[in-house]
Amino acid sequence: MAIHRRRIQQGSVVPVTTPSFIAIVSAQALEDGKLEIPRAVVRQSGDLLAEMILLKVPKGANWVIELTKSNGKIWLQKGWPEFARHYALEHGSLLLFSFQGDYSCLRVQIFKRNTMEINYPPLEMNYPPNSSITVEMNHASSHDDGPDPFSDNDGPDADDENGDNDDADDGGAHDGI
Repeated sequence: MAIHRRRIQQGSVVPVTTPSFIAIVSAQALEDGKLEIPRAVVRQSGDLLAEMILLKVPKGANWVIELTKSNGKIWLQKGWPEFARHYALEHGSLLLFSFQGDYSCLRVQIFKRNTMEINYPPLEMNYPPNSSITVEMNHASSHDDGPDPFSDNDGPDADDENGDNDDADDGGAHDGI
């Protein structure tokens, strides 16, 4: 996390962390296909924001979202509708954003209206196959050395004898993953 320094009385220096902010999803944001970045964030950091923002979601998904700037306002727009649909955002969903390093990357955590963080769905689930939006997965290493030598599977697509790719002998029933 980047640390900025702010001078306080007579030359002492106090570290200030990179800003975080929340946004509450409105029905209008879902209808319009864009989410407005809060005005306080725009006033403080709007000039530093890149035209394209990388949203980093827990469980490794990265979404590239294009910003729209007009009349002192900034919105997450191109790519926002797909993001909102994929994570089943609704009126009242709360998003916690934290800048990561520079102002072109935001870590985002998603909370339901009941204040509980969501269970993040895998990208394969409900993701539009012909979308022009860039989405990628982070992997533990920067390169692929093939199958994990510590895994019981023969490869990334190997299924167990039940055909359900889990470790339980449950007659082929899925465990909700």
